[in-house]
Amino acid sequence: MIDPEIRNYDGWYAWGINEVRRWRHIFEDVVNRAYPRVNDFGTAVDVGANIGITSYFLAMKFGYIYAFEPDPKNIECYNRNAKLHSFSAQSHLFPYACGEINEHIGSRYIDC
Repeated sequence: MIDPEIRNYDGWYAWGINEVRRWRHIFEDVVNRAYPRVNDFGTAVDVGANIGITSYFLAMKFGYIYAFEPDPKNIECYNRNAKLHSFSAQSHLFPYACGEINEHIGSRYIDC
């Protein structure tokens, strides 16, 4: 098991992510098809925000991001990434999961 201390990989606090470029082309492919259908770029919602990669890209286009992520380790990574990559002022992370059932289902911790 990796030391639980947060590890820094190319400026991102994450387990298994070596560079943001790896995700950029995937995200851009999706948004290039979605953004033409968006009428208002005021607010975005990132459900399952993980460590903040999608929020980072959304912050480039949207004025504000509401993010939801229940995992405490991912929340720690998200907050560090938001500060490091300058999108903390335009995002708010809620420490909750989104779904139709209101119950605790456990947590799967990752070492990041």
